[in-house]
Amino acid sequence: MKNTTIIAIISLMIFSCQNTDKKEVNTISIDMIDNENPPVMEFENDEFDFGTIAQGQKVSYTFKFTNTGKSDLAIMSVVPTCGCTVPSDWPKQPIKPGKGGEITVEYDGSGNGVVKKLITVNANTKPSYNKLNIKGKVIGPQ
Repeated sequence: MKNTTIIAIISLMIFSCQNTDKKEVNTISIDMIDNENPPVMEFENDEFDFGTIAQGQKVSYTFKFTNTGKSDLAIMSVVPTCGCTVPSDWPKQPIKPGKGGEITVEYDGSGNGVVKKLITVNANTKPSYNKLNIKGKVIGPQ
């Protein structure tokens, strides 16, 4: 009886510690892409150089884009390569042809040395991914 109680308590503890947070990531199906007239994300800049910053200093940048295609643009997700780069905002509603939007990302200044981070924007474009880059140098304590 004692062993059964201990196993039940341990099982309860394990399952209660699981992370239930879900990232906002939608999948793109083939029927969401207009092959004849796909939307096109045209960025003013697809790379941002934040220069040299102190370790732990946060920097953010807003990538501006326009839908230069002929159909509505839908952004499904904005995914950085690591947790030190966080997408904080992007349009959740479809963007009409000729209209624009912004994707803001923040880098937390972790690490030391030269930094190059990739952010992938998944949308109903062709191809379905668009790449953004941030780069710079982080100087840590001596």
